[in-house]
Amino acid sequence: MPKYLPSMMAKHTWTFKSRFRSQAFGWRGSHLACQRLKEAVTAIKKVARTDPVTAGDGVISLMERIWPAFQDVDTSSGALGGAVYWAQDELLPIAIEAPADRKTRNTWLDRLWQAIEGDGVDYLSLVQDRRGELCGSLSRASRDFLNKDARFCLEVGQLAIQGILEGYGYELTGIDVLDALNHYMTAAQTIGIASQARADVLAIATKQPGAASDILIRQCSVELQQREAPPRSTWTVAPITLPVSSQ
Repeated sequence: MPKYLPSMMAKHTWTFKSRFRSQAFGWRGSHLACQRLKEAVTAIKKVARTDPVTAGDGVISLMERIWPAFQDVDTSSGALGGAVYWAQDELLPIAIEAPADRKTRNTWLDRLWQAIEGDGVDYLSLVQDRRGELCGSLSRASRDFLNKDARFCLEVGQLAIQGILEGYGYELTGIDVLDALNHYMTAAQTIGIASQARADVLAIATKQPGAASDILIRQCSVELQQREAPPRSTWTVAPITLPVSSQ
């Protein structure tokens, strides 16, 4: 998995914050809103060249302001929706690749989650699609979002396992492999599809030979055998009464 450094965010005044106030754009404000988005993207990308963590925080700040600022704008032409998608496509890699420490990234994730929850027209669809990458670890995402979105955890958990099998990750150990499997299976059990999920892991593991696949196959096979093994019979032996000698 990526190796994170302590975050050292410089204090930065983002001009777009004052422009993306709640209900800042009226019904006919689509053109101006698109222009402001382009300006914000340019400003964030400029900072990213020298301070990627501060730029990453700028990305989060912009994402959480999109719905409040644009909620009154007429979107029937599709121009604004396209501009919002473009802005996410341009900026999310900055937040994903920023060398932020875990505390900083968790704060970003909480802010993004609140922005997604309050998004009235699904502006942040691309943020939702890339939440696993934004977590900085497809396995950590599966764990951290279990109580909020078990199906999402299942999806990113499978991606984490697939990534491990393909050789991605930072100094992975057998424990990391088992952790990824555990998070994935916990999400599957929450949804009620544990058997199918286990079969899916076996299927992809058998196609990717290697140390990680051996661990996954062994673990899934043991769990499958334990699940399908018939219950042990309990034998009750009646006491034997010996005849008493008459002598």
